[in-house]
Amino acid sequence: MVNNTIILKGFSLFLISFVLFSCSSNDDANETDEEVTPIETRKFISKIHFESTANGLDEYIYNYDSSNNLISVKKNESLVTFIYTGNKITRAEVSNLVTGDLLNYANYFYNSEGLLDYYESDFQLQRIVKYSYQNGRVVKFYNYLNLTDLENDNYLGYIDAFYNDNTNNIIEFVRYNSNDEFDRRTTRSFGSENKRYFGEAAELINLPYSFQILESFNYYSNNDLKGWRAYLNSTDLVLYRESSYVNDSEGFCLVWKLDYYNTTSGEVEVTFTKTYEYIELEID
Repeated sequence: MVNNTIILKGFSLFLISFVLFSCSSNDDANETDEEVTPIETRKFISKIHFESTANGLDEYIYNYDSSNNLISVKKNESLVTFIYTGNKITRAEVSNLVTGDLLNYANYFYNSEGLLDYYESDFQLQRIVKYSYQNGRVVKFYNYLNLTDLENDNYLGYIDAFYNDNTNNIIEFVRYNSNDEFDRRTTRSFGSENKRYFGEAAELINLPYSFQILESFNYYSNNDLKGWRAYLNSTDLVLYRESSYVNDSEGFCLVWKLDYYNTTSGEVEVTFTKTYEYIELEID
C-alpha cells in the first residue's frame, strides 16, 4: 500500500524536474539540470487481520504521526494509544472506543543508558516487570505485584534469559518462583535468517519478552519456528507451539501462522493466523 502523500510529492518532484529540463537552453553550456534526490521510504505495518480457531476474527489498524512514530492501534472497539517522551514510549493506554473507558495501561521507565528499566501495567491485574542487563542485553527480569514490592525487592518470581551468541535471539527462558525454586523452562529454535521481530512500537521499547500487554503491539518474532517447555519435576522438553511464515521479497511478513499443541496428547489445540498489510512512509 503506497501513501498518497508520497505519490503526490514524487509526482510534484517529477513535474519540477520536467519543467527545468524543458526550459533549459541548449546554447547555455554552463547551465545543467538539477538532480532530484530519490525519496527514501520504509514499509510500516498498516493493518493486521488476526484469525483464531478459538475466538474468531480481529482486525488491527495501525496509525502513525508525521515522524513515523506509531501512535495508536485500533482493534475492533478498542484503541491502544502510545505516548512518547522524546523518541521513547513512556505510556500505553487501552481504551474502549464506545464508552471511552480506560481498560488498561502500561507506564515505561528507562535507566540512565536509555534502556527499559521497568514497566508498570494494569492488564487484568497490576504488574511490575523489571529488567537486568548484561552488555546491553536483557539477561533477567523480575515480576512484582506492585511498586511497593518493587522498592522492597519482594518479587513474585523471575526469569533468566539465554542467547544464541551469534545473534540477539533469546533461545531459552528459565522461570523461578519467589523462593528461587525452578518452575519452568522454555526453549526456542530459529531459522537460518536469524531475524528478531518486527513491530515499530516493540522496536522502540526493545522488549525481548513480556506478558499479555504486548498483544497490543502484536509483538512476535517472525523467525521463531518452534517452542518447547519442561515443566515442574520434569526435564523432558515438550513441543507446545510451532510457527510458520510467508514473507515477501524484502523479508516482510505477509502471513504468520502459529499452532499451539496440547502437551499431553500432542494434538493442535488452537491455531492463530495473521495476514499483514503495509504502508510505505518517508524516512529521514
